[in-house]
Order: sequence, then structure tokens, then C-alpha cells
Amino acid sequence: MKKDDIAYTIGNEWRQRYLVKKGDDLIVHPAQYNIKTKQWDDSPKNGVWFKNCAGCHAVDVNPANKTFKEAGVGCESCHGAGSNHVKAALGFETQTIVNPAKLTPRAAATICGSCHSTGTDKSGKYAYPVNYKASQEASLELLFNLSSPERTPDRFWPSKDSKHAYQQYIDWEKSEHSKAGVTCYTCHSVHEKTTLSFQTRKSGDELCKDCHKPVDIQVKSAHAIHTFGSCVACHMPKTVKESAHSIDERSHTFKFLSPNESFKYGGINNQPNSCSGCHYHKDTPLSTLMGAWSAVKQRGTPKPVETQREGK
Repeated sequence: MKKDDIAYTIGNEWRQRYLVKKGDDLIVHPAQYNIKTKQWDDSPKNGVWFKNCAGCHAVDVNPANKTFKEAGVGCESCHGAGSNHVKAALGFETQTIVNPAKLTPRAAATICGSCHSTGTDKSGKYAYPVNYKASQEASLELLFNLSSPERTPDRFWPSKDSKHAYQQYIDWEKSEHSKAGVTCYTCHSVHEKTTLSFQTRKSGDELCKDCHKPVDIQVKSAHAIHTFGSCVACHMPKTVKESAHSIDERSHTFKFLSPNESFKYGGINNQPNSCSGCHYHKDTPLSTLMGAWSAVKQRGTPKPVETQREGK
């Protein structure tokens, strides 16, 4: 392949992929660059772009005609068509455009979920919600069969947390956050470019403490022995395989995954847990972690379990 054969490139955080023309179609090149490992590896085999990818990487995609209006995630991806907004009479502009901040938290999250989820359109042919438009009546389920532990069990762990990438919305729907009105833009900056990973509004525990005041968590529990830790380490454990070589993306169910879960399902290869981010079970038996966790709940603060880091 020559440089001139590349029509588009996609990706930045995890990998760089390349689209090449094949007739009227765009195909994901079989080689991709893994940014984390700085190595080349194989792209997924389902690389027909208009069938599996386009809806979340371009604006106003028509997969039947193999066309789109704008490359990348643009304003209309989240705010809907802007033509009436441009033509609107003075004073009527806000009525002609979708403002997710003025929608209910669930409706706003649905706009994010149109891409931060997996599944098939109602025809079963495309891997994104064809003809989905951000709107005041946004309803993803009308156009999209979302992945679920029942429908697509290979994309989930036994705990029902996602193991497949691009399923943050599906995880969030199961969470207490979704019931409390905490939505995607509560934690993530949508427009303002931040220097923080994943565009979070604040770093580390400071983000969580906007809602979870310190007095709420200063109780006799695991919090008492993990003052060196962080909220996300335990409540957003890494369960998702985003890059080709490791599990490196966090669950968005926001629940603590007990080592009991791993023990129940035969080890961390079958079910990760919140402790395994620091306590590698090669050196710390699951039964030891389970005993420590039980002691936390029953008696307060137990003798800490030695922490092992990967590769040590």
C-alpha cells in the first residue's frame, strides 16, 4: 500500500486505522498502528466501513448510497441538522436546534449512546443506528438493538459489565448514576478541550467529590484501608479490552466488583474484579482477598493485604 492509497485515517487515543477506497466502498486496511504499544497489529476483520463504522465517524451517513456529508464527529452529530437554525428569524434560533443540556439526562445520554454502544440497526445489517438524528424525542431503542448480556453474551462478563469496547452507554444504563440523573456531560467536558484523559472535567477523586462529599465515604469500610487509592480504581475497574494486548478501559456501571465474583467464575480470566488492578492474583490468592474483604465489611479495618504491581 502506498500513502496515496489512503483516503482517510481514524483514531488517536488507542490506535490509528486507515481507510482505502475499493470501488464505491471504503475498507479498513488490515494493518493498524497501536499507539499504546507503538507497534503494528491486525485490524478487526469486519472492516467494511459503511457497514460497521461510518455512522459514528461521519455526519449524515447514507450507507445504502455510501455517502456522508462531513467526515468526523461534527456539530450535527449531537445538535441535529442546522439548516433551520441558520435560517431562523431573530429570536427563534434556540427553537430550531437540539441543545442536549436542556434535555432530560436520559435523553441527552441517548445522544452519546448512539455511538458509545454496540448492537445492530433494526434491519440487522449495520452496526450502528442508521438514520438516528439527535432530537428532542431522542430514542435510541427505536432504531437500534443494543447489545446485552442476553443477546450478545460474548460482549459481557458474568457480572454483566462490558468486556467489549464502545459500550459505556450500555454500562451507564445499569448504573445508579442513570437513576440519579448523572449523565455523560456531568463528568466529561463536551466542547472545552481539557488536558485530562477522556475529557473529564476534573482529575481523579476531585471529579467524584463534586457529588460524593468526603463525609459520605468516611465510614468503616474498604475506604478506610485504601487512602492511597482512588474512586475509579475500585468503582470503575478495568474490564474492557480496547487495545489489542490488554484490558485497559474502565467499566461504567460504577459498581465495586468483589474478588468473590472472580472466585465464583473461575478466576480473573473469566471475571475481573476491582482488587485485581493492584493485587495480582498470581501472588495474592483469591481466597486471601476474599477474606480481607469480608473482614472489612464485618469488623472495620483489617490487616492490609500486600499490594503487588504487575511485573513485580
